[in-house]
Amino acid sequence: MFPRLKCVVAVVALTVALPLLAQEQNIRSLTFYKVKSDRVGDFSAAVKEYNEVLKKADATRAYNVYRRQSGEGEFVLVRTMSKWAEMDQQDPKLKEVGQQLAAIGGRINACVSSSERLFDQVVPDMSIRPAADAARPKMIRTLRVRVRPDKVNEYMALVKSELLPAVKKSGLPGYVTYRNYLGSSRFEFRVAMAINNWADLDDTALIVKGFGGMEAYNKYLAKVSPLITVAEYSVSRYREDLSYNPKK
Repeated sequence: MFPRLKCVVAVVALTVALPLLAQEQNIRSLTFYKVKSDRVGDFSAAVKEYNEVLKKADATRAYNVYRRQSGEGEFVLVRTMSKWAEMDQQDPKLKEVGQQLAAIGGRINACVSSSERLFDQVVPDMSIRPAADAARPKMIRTLRVRVRPDKVNEYMALVKSELLPAVKKSGLPGYVTYRNYLGSSRFEFRVAMAINNWADLDDTALIVKGFGGMEAYNKYLAKVSPLITVAEYSVSRYREDLSYNPKK
């Protein structure tokens, strides 16, 4: 992972490496980078160079990079883990290339105006996991929801009893709910859904179809809306060229 701005580590929104969830990697680290508008090219070139050093060193830790297509267009670095102890572990293969990575990391940091890091965890009984062999989606649609503190249990129960059955009927390949653990409110949830392209947004949403139509979906919205203070959608595109995934 990149050496930080003072903490550059493994976003949609964002947001999500959905297929990895099949491996029970339920902890997710998200780092959102706001890159200076005139330095996006330099940032991308330095990240690619950084990844080449990792590849030659045969580094073992993967991360994935997404670019938000809405809002301020941040880059999101995502790393998933199965346990918190992985945060304490150092990859011994990087010892000999540490100085080289630090130099490239300095160039990356010079392109960034600010960064923010969050940790969240999958909520298994509020999620429908994609198949283990599912391809990584090209784009992710993320829903960020902040729930009223006194309504969290009611919100979670409503999602389980009414929303998830509709999602199952909808044909969505994955609907993964995360709850913030560190870096933001514990009353904040993020939901990741795969889409193929922008054209998917032209059609009636699959979840609406899962409810059986707009009338039933609106009835659900009428129940859930009083429980939340924020509901924000964003779309992120997967950047394979900036991600690092060692060969298995």
